[in-house]
Amino acid sequence: MPETRLERWTVHDQRDRYLVRPVDAIILVAWAGVRQAGIGVRPMSAWRFAICVAVLWAGFVMSAPAALAQSGGKAPSPEDLNEKYHFCTFPVSNTSFSVKHINDVIAACTVLINSPGGSAENRSLVHLQRGAMYRRLGKFERALADFTMSIHYDPNSAYAYTGRGNAHRGLKQIDEAIADHTKAIELDPKYADAYNNRGNARDDNKDYKGAVEDFDKAISLDPHYAGAFNNRGLSKSHLGDKAGAIADFTEALRLDPKYAVALYNRGLVRAENNDKAGAIGDFRAVLEINPDFEQAADMLKEMKAKK
Repeated sequence: MPETRLERWTVHDQRDRYLVRPVDAIILVAWAGVRQAGIGVRPMSAWRFAICVAVLWAGFVMSAPAALAQSGGKAPSPEDLNEKYHFCTFPVSNTSFSVKHINDVIAACTVLINSPGGSAENRSLVHLQRGAMYRRLGKFERALADFTMSIHYDPNSAYAYTGRGNAHRGLKQIDEAIADHTKAIELDPKYADAYNNRGNARDDNKDYKGAVEDFDKAISLDPHYAGAFNNRGLSKSHLGDKAGAIADFTEALRLDPKYAVALYNRGLVRAENNDKAGAIGDFRAVLEINPDFEQAADMLKEMKAKK
């Protein structure tokens, strides 16, 4: 957890792209212009994504029964397979689901990974999803292994490279993280999330100007990217541009009015600017959104105690 200074929370400044069931893929195509939970699925990739998911479902439904039979287990029914597929590929939005649910996703993906058959693309997608789940649990070594396997099966997966970059960042391997995000950008120059993720890593490396440039690019590709505005605000604050930071946090909140972390960050900068009333207002608003936000509660007490 961050201290009461400008620190980035991994769960908020990084996003994962999650896979969907075939029915969800159809909805995704229909709503191709709408950002999905996790690493955003852009309109340009929606059709390819839907096709990949359909292939994934077909390949593993055919191969999983043989795998369980060979292992001495009872071959599952189609309903059982659909349930496993659902848990492995259904989107997990932000932090709404419990740790138990994420572990269920990992277990379902593991059944599929341990099954024979399936194309290289099948396996790349399932390793990608399991890696994302491990990263969400903070198991970065396991996430790194899964993202590496995803790249093994699909060397052109920008998603897997930026996912592995996020795992490297979790392990404090910042140079490796930057290299992987850069590779993701080479593979997909319009991938806004890869620029955002590289910006986070550059900020960790105290390359604040480089970070701002990456966030600028992410925002130019996706002007509704609230997370990139929040992250750019953090880097601007590190450069001493308090007014620019507050403007970015405010824009993040315009795009996502319940973005508690952006409110908290704006409150911190306002406190540094001796704007006591503004800071108190922000910290109170954070606690209205999330009463369990301990850092905001601590800062609110600290600001109230100031004369």
